[in-house]
Amino acid sequence: MACDTKAQCAPSPPPADGFRVEDGVLKLWTGNPCDGVTGLTLTFDSGTQESTEQVWTAPRPGVLLERMDLLRTAGATPPDTLGPLQVQKPLPADYDWTKAGSIAFSVDGPTAYGARVDVAQVLRESAQHPSGSRLFGQRGWMDVSDVQRENQKSFLTVGTPDPALQPAEPNMDTPDNAARTSALRTALRRLVLGAFACTAILIVLLVGEAVLSATGLSSDPHGYGMFAGVLFAAVLIPIALALWLLYRSMRRRRK
Repeated sequence: MACDTKAQCAPSPPPADGFRVEDGVLKLWTGNPCDGVTGLTLTFDSGTQESTEQVWTAPRPGVLLERMDLLRTAGATPPDTLGPLQVQKPLPADYDWTKAGSIAFSVDGPTAYGARVDVAQVLRESAQHPSGSRLFGQRGWMDVSDVQRENQKSFLTVGTPDPALQPAEPNMDTPDNAARTSALRTALRRLVLGAFACTAILIVLLVGEAVLSATGLSSDPHGYGMFAGVLFAAVLIPIALALWLLYRSMRRRRK
């Protein structure tokens, strides 16, 4: 269900949607596309004994809503929507919505907020403003450029996420995160140092094997131990050097 304008889930900036009466038709502009809409409700004089509503519905997964003709100023017959949103609950036949004090607008389907507009103001002021502008509640009359500039700053259109409710980027500079990062770096540095020490010890053993083989102090008449020791030591020396340089680099970063 969409939130009404006084619900606990009301966003930080006030919600607003654009309304205008043109050629005897109450027109809606949501300010930006609102996808997945399965229902639309206009409630006149919400919260009073005279509260009356008209409801449109659409089959799932819903429709894209941005601009729509809602009601005529004369008579109860609504304009043809020519789309999936169809009137499910019309206004009473003898109801004159132009005599209402306010309109509360809400949608079903997407996460969205309701909006409210003053009926007398939209009827009185529509002819005074260009056709591209709409009355966005207390924000006044706005055109496309105004909405693009102010949306998410001074108000929210119906389908716009509230920036105050978006998940914040994690702060890696907090004490807990800093401590965990420091401990991880220390463990990694010690791991690199241990790998270097093991490689260095292995090089020493291989060189010793090669020396013993070359001097005849080992039982290696063919000299295989000497060649193997020299070969493997030659392979491990660059690895040991890289590990040592990496360890030194990590120590410098710590300082």
